[in-house]
Amino acid sequence: MHLSYPEVLVPGACGALWTSGIRPPVHFVNWREPNSVPGPRVWAVGALCRAVGDALDARFNPVAVRGEISGFSRASSGHCYFALKDESGQLRCAMFRRAAGLLDFSPRDGDQVEVRGRLAV
Repeated sequence: MHLSYPEVLVPGACGALWTSGIRPPVHFVNWREPNSVPGPRVWAVGALCRAVGDALDARFNPVAVRGEISGFSRASSGHCYFALKDESGQLRCAMFRRAAGLLDFSPRDGDQVEVRGRLAV
């Protein structure tokens, strides 16, 4: 099967970095005590999301991805949620109601598809 539409959103790309199950260590800092240990730049959450989003947009968008549908569900809003996966990773995806209404088939888990859309955080 072939799934092709420009309105697909492929969010959560940061999560795809950790599909191996090995996550980077997380270190918490007590903000009441000064951090005297030099380290990497400390980002505000919003600033990091914008920086990652800008980098993804500049390098990958628009993007076409081929994979297998997994965990497909259609919300009462008409939006569809699913993952695209292959043997080495997966991306969580959202397809908005307008695009879902243009499909000429009913997506199911296990379908091999090609999706065109935009990566976003």
